[in-house]
Amino acid sequence: MDYCDEMRALRPVNQKLGNLRRHVVTETRTEGGDLIIRFESADPLEDFCLVLERVVDFVDRGTVSKPLTAGVVWKPLAEFGRSVAATAAALDPEELIEFRLDYETNGTLVCRFQAVAANARLAQ
Repeated sequence: MDYCDEMRALRPVNQKLGNLRRHVVTETRTEGGDLIIRFESADPLEDFCLVLERVVDFVDRGTVSKPLTAGVVWKPLAEFGRSVAATAAALDPEELIEFRLDYETNGTLVCRFQAVAANARLAQ
């Protein structure tokens, strides 16, 4: 799969994460090597889970029940992802994605959560 195909495969995830102003994270948990993040809204039909598959590492700066603005998943890795991938010698950085959840306050972007994983997908 080439870069464009990989980014197209992440499009549904990014569409869900594009506006999280009406959502809060109610749970983060690990299952095996995966990380599950549950997002809930005032409208239960908008609730969803994000599954980060084969997580290499993550940093949670206070996500549960905190306000959010947006999130994004991308390739190739940015600075955080490259530094994480450098410590995981058995993994090819070209095969990894980077994930981030942000909150904007007073014109400043606050990073609430970052992760590096093999893949991201939506679940119920």
